[in-house]
Amino acid sequence: MLKGKRGQASLIAVIILLILIMFVVIVAVAVLILRPDILSISQSQPQQTQPQIIIKTIQQTPSQPLCTYPYTQVGNTCCLDKNFNGICDSDEIQKQNILIVQIHTLGMGPLAV
Repeated sequence: MLKGKRGQASLIAVIILLILIMFVVIVAVAVLILRPDILSISQSQPQQTQPQIIIKTIQQTPSQPLCTYPYTQVGNTCCLDKNFNGICDSDEIQKQNILIVQIHTLGMGPLAV
């Protein structure tokens, strides 16, 4: 009778072990179905990504010219702007001439330096 109880205990242990093995197999199959990428063997090196190339097109309308340095856009034309201050060089020269003319018209005479 002692051998019978020991045999029953062994049988119960084997059944519990088989149930645990079946549970592990079911979980493994479920994981492989839901996440098949787990099977891919990869090394610990990070994957290199390709650089992205972004191309932007500039649509130029006839009313807006594309001005390149040393020219700046004023209205619908380009004018020379060597010192890059946003004022056409031809306008700066005119302002200087107007200033000199105004000084002479005030009767101050030439400036002593």
